[in-house]
Amino acid sequence: MARTKTNKGSGYNQNKLHYDLDFKWRVCQEYLNSSETKIAIQRRNGVQCRTAIVIWLRQFGLKDKIKPLSLKEQLSLQMPQPKPKKVQFEESELDRLKKELAEANLRAEAYQKMIEIAEQEFKIEIKK
Repeated sequence: MARTKTNKGSGYNQNKLHYDLDFKWRVCQEYLNSSETKIAIQRRNGVQCRTAIVIWLRQFGLKDKIKPLSLKEQLSLQMPQPKPKKVQFEESELDRLKKELAEANLRAEAYQKMIEIAEQEFKIEIKK
């Protein structure tokens, strides 16, 4: 592991560790090919920066591991999501209005038929 410590003096003391590309590449490959977390790999290799592996993956153009879904997330995807109360209300209102319209159409059709029968039987013109 080739790392160098630099101390830049700009009014405050800041110690930075710089790792060579081979070390960064090896750590990234170790992380991607194992089931361990970034933190475990960083600790084992003595990397102090919490975001180092993420930065290095980006630097090499590599994609991070796909995080498996937790059991709770898996179950929530499988279970149908309940509809919001407003949507349920609107759907029931729509169903009620459709039934009302169907009944009104039947009633109008029945009145029309009664008028036709009355005109034929009693020979009176009801329609204008």
